[in-house]
Amino acid sequence: MQILININKTNTDLERVKLFELLSKLEKQGYKINSLYGRFIFDLSNKEIIDIGEEGKFISLSMDLVDSIYKTKGCLAVIFTDKKYIVFSNSYFLAVQFCNNRKVKLLTPNDVINNFEDLIVDENKDLLNSLYLD
Repeated sequence: MQILININKTNTDLERVKLFELLSKLEKQGYKINSLYGRFIFDLSNKEIIDIGEEGKFISLSMDLVDSIYKTKGCLAVIFTDKKYIVFSNSYFLAVQFCNNRKVKLLTPNDVINNFEDLIVDENKDLLNSLYLD
């Protein structure tokens, strides 16, 4: 399952703290944080993101990491629940492809935190789809 998250909506301190909180929860679940931007494409036929990249470094969580994501204009995060890692993009291209001609909105870090058990642990696709549509 893939979860698309808008991480640069307002770029406030609260948003940064929420992203840090989400990354911390993911790390505790064994997820890796990938350092690369934009090493994946959207497969229109299957309506999913394909990771095509050279593998980036997996890095440790810190507030400096979160700050650097915002300073380098990171705007999208993709959680791959099957591979247990999260990657970032500094482009909304994937989101535009995903949301094109649908009434779909990206999730916020807070949406994922509030539904963490269902989304990350149980991989509830029905809930994910309803959150995209809310």
